[in-house]
Amino acid sequence: LSNLAMIRSDLGEYDDAERLYREALAGMQASLGEQHPEVAIVMGNLGRLLQSRGDHGGARALFDDALRIRLAVFGESHPVTAENLNDIGFLLSESGDAKEAEQFYLRALDAYPPDHKGRGATVFNLGRLAENRGEYTIAERRYREALALQRKDYGEAHDRVGADLNRLGIVLHRQGRLDEAEASMRQALAIYRERMPAGHQSLAAVLVPLGELLIARKRHTDAEPLVRAALVFSVLTSL
Repeated sequence: LSNLAMIRSDLGEYDDAERLYREALAGMQASLGEQHPEVAIVMGNLGRLLQSRGDHGGARALFDDALRIRLAVFGESHPVTAENLNDIGFLLSESGDAKEAEQFYLRALDAYPPDHKGRGATVFNLGRLAENRGEYTIAERRYREALALQRKDYGEAHDRVGADLNRLGIVLHRQGRLDEAEASMRQALAIYRERMPAGHQSLAAVLVPLGELLIARKRHTDAEPLVRAALVFSVLTSL
């Protein structure tokens, strides 16, 4: 049921996904007990779904319950606990509580083993907090660290690497380092075009910043097709 819910969520069938997750959660609690680590996995998946639907209160309650289970079973210094802490940090960041979000991200980094694949995402999230505060030098350092980790963990052409390159390009643009910014963004766009199906909405996240950079460089002819393509993706997503 939980796996089917994940597929339905990926297909955008969120009502069915939520129903299936709740059914799976009730079944696991009945058969395995309410403090079983498998129960915490479903809680986390359902929490992320609720977060994506804007139900931050419901998501936080599930993340907190899952964290209590994981702390009791695994303790603080364990990868699944770290993932849970990162989820709460991301939720708090979305909710506008950047200070508390940072504390959960730092706890997650302390909980991860040095070579765990999850570290790169948490470092990236810390970069987003710094970027949102206008601390572009700190954000750049975080993004470069995340980029190095995720290149090692996932390879040169993974979409996580593309996301790192894109955000790095954005903060380089904010610092006025336009040549470096454009090179980074173009690498990100090449990865996204290779990894994503044609017309995927994630491409807009790269096309818009690159278009803005080219406009800033007075290269309007180069910028226009990128911005138009991003607009098409946005319109299709809203239909």
